[in-house]
Amino acid sequence: MTQKDDRDGAICLGALQQLQNQVGPEVRSEIAAYLARTVGETAPPLELPTPSEATCTRLHDEGCAPLGRLLSDSQCREVEDYFRARPCFNTHVPVYSDQLPRSFADCRDAGHYASYRWLDIAAAPHLVETALRPDLLAIVGDYLGCLPTIYSIHAWWTFADRPTPAQTHRIHRDLDDFRFLAMFVYLTDVGPKDGPTRMIRRTHRHDLSNRYVEQYNAQIAAGASGAAATVSPTLLFPPESGNARRLNLDFARLFPGLEEEFTGPAGTAVVADTFGLHHGTMPKERDRLVCWIRYGLYQNEIYRIDQNVPLPWSTLGRPLVRTPAIDYMMRLLFQS
Repeated sequence: MTQKDDRDGAICLGALQQLQNQVGPEVRSEIAAYLARTVGETAPPLELPTPSEATCTRLHDEGCAPLGRLLSDSQCREVEDYFRARPCFNTHVPVYSDQLPRSFADCRDAGHYASYRWLDIAAAPHLVETALRPDLLAIVGDYLGCLPTIYSIHAWWTFADRPTPAQTHRIHRDLDDFRFLAMFVYLTDVGPKDGPTRMIRRTHRHDLSNRYVEQYNAQIAAGASGAAATVSPTLLFPPESGNARRLNLDFARLFPGLEEEFTGPAGTAVVADTFGLHHGTMPKERDRLVCWIRYGLYQNEIYRIDQNVPLPWSTLGRPLVRTPAIDYMMRLLFQS
């Protein structure tokens, strides 16, 4: 590849990254479809099992789907013990921290979170293998429309009984890619008081969301009490909404009965299109450890923000069967 080709590629990549947050949902969908077709034509082939029809349908229609338990109790304890001995940082993603590595105990005294560098996550037991499970890749590929790019694997603690909610506890959208999925794997038991993730179903798609906005506005027009003003459908989606954290709306009334809470024993996982409205909750009784694996279409803006760099595969510290497709999916995190 020539120097000119490198520059042209960087220009195209930068333009895509800028467009992510500057276009409305219809254009986002069109660009996502184009990217998926392009990846499908150029990515290495990968034979996968037939995905669960029920899971795929629920994910498409509702924006989230439970996956059951992916890791055993002993595997979760192994991961937890590993992370407790690693240096951590005082935010849910290290790039947003004060960049001071701390012990687990010191980090717990420093705020809401303890998170880990990609270097330490890559060497953690079971997590990379979980991200690459064929049954999960089949579900992800069905949703994205192509072989995914795994652009992020994070792990972090949310500490119990903090005096105020944390930033991610406000309802918001993630704006990672034109189309993407996040898988949350609980590594500790998560009950209703242990910081479960909550999703507002059907808000990942503007066509579904708009139906509820129309119903809400019709109630206001009919003089429903307690409703202050109508809501424009464009207010709920980028670019007008941004990540939605600043929206001062009654989401429970706007989307009645659609907030779903995900709980379960250690090893439980949920997959979600977190472009849909969602939020974390503050643990009251027990600290929560979670692994957050994200699948997208390309080298998106959030990958640039996270500042991860590809590591040698030897960082894994154990054998893993590599194929051209695995190297492609993991190219942003491991050196091919």
